[in-house]
Amino acid sequence: MYEGLEAWDFSPTGLPSADHEFFWGRTDYPRELEGAYHAVRLPILEYLSRERRQAGAIAFLEVYPDWIPLGVWRFRELARAALAKRPETFTTLNEALAAMQPRLRMGLENYRAKSVVLRYLAEQRRITEYATAA
Repeated sequence: MYEGLEAWDFSPTGLPSADHEFFWGRTDYPRELEGAYHAVRLPILEYLSRERRQAGAIAFLEVYPDWIPLGVWRFRELARAALAKRPETFTTLNEALAAMQPRLRMGLENYRAKSVVLRYLAEQRRITEYATAA
């Protein structure tokens, strides 16, 4: 699964734009992020292919007032540069989000309000919940 979240408005009540797909992929064009969705998705897929891994990804994109609009290739190259760095590891999704929070200008709660994938992951149950205690 993959989701792109893009913020331009950093007001306390603003929500990011968002598009997502689950494991079956998309059948329509991403209406909110448009080309930026695919521009960031490509380096993620290249990375996963190179690592011979399957995974889900959520991309947080923030566009600041000093951003010079040069096209979505910039998102692609920023994603490639981010994926070239040594990854940080976390035990839980909440730990990963807590580590990201200070890096985001838009509050994490705004991203959570708009994100379909974060909501899905929060509601997803683990197989260990069904195991009976011995």
